[in-house]
Amino acid sequence: MNMRKFILTVLCGLLMLAPLMAQNLTLKKKEAKTVTFTIKDADGKVVDVTLTTMTFVVKENVRGSALITKNDSDFNKVQASSGIVSFVLDSTDTDRDGHFMGELKIQFSTSNIDKSGTIDIEILKSLTD
Repeated sequence: MNMRKFILTVLCGLLMLAPLMAQNLTLKKKEAKTVTFTIKDADGKVVDVTLTTMTFVVKENVRGSALITKNDSDFNKVQASSGIVSFVLDSTDTDRDGHFMGELKIQFSTSNIDKSGTIDIEILKSLTD
């Protein structure tokens, strides 16, 4: 299973994604992948996200319906105190090709503040499809 890591930075009240390798997430159609985020503040220090609620949503456009939704229970938060969380996109999540928008939303329960960051997602048609 492939893994892609991103750094999510809290900057001026907004979360900003800064991927370790690229500015977008590229997958093949029907490919399963673990997506890992490291959440950091504007100073580059990791943010403890243990007491947060997270959601990841993928849409074709801002007004579109959600094509993929990962709720808090879908996230692996074993390393959340170090700012590291992940979830799995399975083959049914990636069963259509095209360009999409993903948004990671983090609700901090201790401060009642919501933050979010977006990434571009491209799902490529496979040669066998």
